[in-house]
Amino acid sequence: MYKQRHKPVNEKRTASKNYAHVKYIATRPGVMKNEANGHGLFGRISGIEQDEFPTWEEVAKKVYRVSKEGKNVYRPIISFKAETAAELGIKNNKDWQKYVEQNIATLAEKNGIKIQNMCYCAAAHYSRSHPHVHIVFWDKAQEVVKNFVHPEIVNSARKQLIKDTFAEQIKEYYEEKDKSYKSILSITDENITEYEEYVKSINPEEERAMAEWLGLDEAEDHEAAYLHILKDRAVLPLAAHLYELKEKMPRSGRMTFGFLPEELKGSVRNIAEELIDNSPHLKEEVDRYVESKMNLFGMYYAKESAEGEPPEKAEKRAEAWKHKEAGFHGEVVDIIAKRIVRVEAEIIKAEGRGVDFENNEDARNYYSESVLMDVFSFLVRLTRSHDAPGNKGHRNGDLSKAARIEKMLEAQDHGLGR
Repeated sequence: MYKQRHKPVNEKRTASKNYAHVKYIATRPGVMKNEANGHGLFGRISGIEQDEFPTWEEVAKKVYRVSKEGKNVYRPIISFKAETAAELGIKNNKDWQKYVEQNIATLAEKNGIKIQNMCYCAAAHYSRSHPHVHIVFWDKAQEVVKNFVHPEIVNSARKQLIKDTFAEQIKEYYEEKDKSYKSILSITDENITEYEEYVKSINPEEERAMAEWLGLDEAEDHEAAYLHILKDRAVLPLAAHLYELKEKMPRSGRMTFGFLPEELKGSVRNIAEELIDNSPHLKEEVDRYVESKMNLFGMYYAKESAEGEPPEKAEKRAEAWKHKEAGFHGEVVDIIAKRIVRVEAEIIKAEGRGVDFENNEDARNYYSESVLMDVFSFLVRLTRSHDAPGNKGHRNGDLSKAARIEKMLEAQDHGLGR
């Protein structure tokens, strides 16, 4: 339902990228345009009343200047499933303007911005499956650059939006659970957490239904279902490993797993193996990934011995299966290793922007959580692509050459070779 990102202030092209982002949300196909002009921007950047923006360029230039001044420009998105938007009465641009204006104070509060200093522009985009609104906001009084925004700030904003948007549905849940909440005057974060855990625990079908209701896509469904893996016992050891590994990473040339010295590759693979062993949820997805690849392998090479097959051939067949399974496990370890190295590169960049990892445990844990969630989400999507013939949702760049050939053969078998 809610995501929030921002470009680092100190990066050379941040101002230009923020300018381009405003142009994109204002003019892209599917934008809900204002009646008076040819773009979709609305918001307030000059006072407490909503502004009329004759052109998108003037807003983009304002955002460019703000970025150059060293202020953080945040770029969140709020989305719903089409049916949910209809239930909420959000059908057109005016409805989205009203919704954003009603909730902009939440985004200001959770990001530590006084409402009188909150400036924003936004544009709503029509989508048959998940209508959504892009928001760009900043603190006009900001003086200190923020190089790191803790994910709990975004999570807190998300929870508050759920509380405010779906208050009646949450109250109904408590009424049905007979917890004497019929006269609720406020809904606490604990209630939200319990409600989310309740939906996750009922059964997978209802979990997916809830994810669809909130407008989450297939991968986000699983991320939502396993948000508690961020409290996994794998996070703290991984944080320490990432910090130690940072000192060993090359400071010149391409910082990718494939270009690392073999000894360093081995160290990264060991961290990946330890991460799998220490995270039950991740291990479950790794096992599912290997199983899905073995199912594909079984389409071309039978596991069971044929009747009358010589014992030595049956033994060779069993060995081939065992070897293939080990190979697929090694493949997924390398997938994780690549993501670890990618995060190491981000850590080194962040350190260059002034983030103090030695004394900032939150920052270290944030990047550990990023690895865990990224790997988990990717494996879910990849496993689904294996289980659904012809699905083009996988990203072959993370697979070995042999694996890419195998995917191509699979697609050709279903008439989808490309």
